[in-house]
Amino acid sequence: FLLGTCFGALMHQRGLFLIHGSGIATKEGCIIFSGPIGIGKSTMAAAFKSKGYQIMADDICAISLSEQEPPLVHPGYPQLKLHPDSLQKISQNTSQLKNVSSDANKYRLPISKVFHKESLPLRAIYILDKHDMDTFVLDQLHGIDTFKQLADNSYRGNLINGLGLQNQYFRQCSKISAATTTYLFQRPQHSFLLEEAANFIEDSFR
Repeated sequence: FLLGTCFGALMHQRGLFLIHGSGIATKEGCIIFSGPIGIGKSTMAAAFKSKGYQIMADDICAISLSEQEPPLVHPGYPQLKLHPDSLQKISQNTSQLKNVSSDANKYRLPISKVFHKESLPLRAIYILDKHDMDTFVLDQLHGIDTFKQLADNSYRGNLINGLGLQNQYFRQCSKISAATTTYLFQRPQHSFLLEEAANFIEDSFR
């Protein structure tokens, strides 16, 4: 609760924009994987860890905004929270890992050795989703579609009204929409071909 909702509320109060997702570091900046619960945000970040990328954040991606600078993503906490099937996809045994909590079927994967500790400009956001086709599809989003995805995938969006931050949040969504490239990445509904999906996304931003 401390690393999640508690810190989330504090960061909202401090004026940061929070995306529910996982971030990786590239030479040109941070790439965030976001999307609905259970879509594979942490799993995708773990796949990029296996490809040699450093992890910046998991679950909460905190972004600061200024008038002169591009959106800046700040490092989170050095761990990934993964289900057993996701750990199996990256050939990670659960025997040495601890549960996130007593009632959660997720494990904490320490990533201190591959954790990126410096803030980076936001390079791109990939919204992960599924569809009924057998191929990967990547579409760049624009305008209101980008704004809607940011709104739908904000971290603990229910806190925004309670904290009276609606106006701030609207301005932040608008700035990020204008300053960042956002994509919708769809994979086959019936299977999660993790390595192939990661390669497809990597080819798109290279």
